[in-house]
Amino acid sequence: MRVTLKVLVGVVASMLLVGGAGATAATLITGKQIKDGTITGKDVKNKSLTAKDFRGSVQGPTGLQGPTGPQGATGPQGPRGLQGAVGTGGIVSVESVHGADVPVTIGQSSVEATVLCPAGETAFGGGGVAGDGDAVLTDSYSISQVSPPRTGWLVIARNLGGNADTVHATAVCAKLG
Repeated sequence: MRVTLKVLVGVVASMLLVGGAGATAATLITGKQIKDGTITGKDVKNKSLTAKDFRGSVQGPTGLQGPTGPQGATGPQGPRGLQGAVGTGGIVSVESVHGADVPVTIGQSSVEATVLCPAGETAFGGGGVAGDGDAVLTDSYSISQVSPPRTGWLVIARNLGGNADTVHATAVCAKLG
């Protein structure tokens, strides 16, 4: 048999075609051979992936807040609380008690005026009142007397001007039940 150049070129070409296809099939790239994070969207054929392919790894932006839902049913009543301490009674009565006017002379630097609550009552507050002259109050506080036991109020005043004045203490007294 005589081999011509055309036959030789045809045989080589056939071998290359068959050998080339075999070589391509043997060198397919698999997912194990691709480095993670190197494939981008433009490397993937459009519409070739489905939601299952993502398995929750892709999340879109947060949507708008929906409307408030209806109020739920009232829950069961909680257990009863512990009983509070037994009191000694409440306030039975409250009264304002005014002390006597005490003169504050011109230039006097310290005058005390006091008032005591009636027996059996307790002072819960108080204050004092200066007259129409030049006296001013400089201090005001509660007092207690040991024998007989009573509470009340004390104010201290001074005269800063040229006119005489008066001052008196007032106590807010309460009787407890």
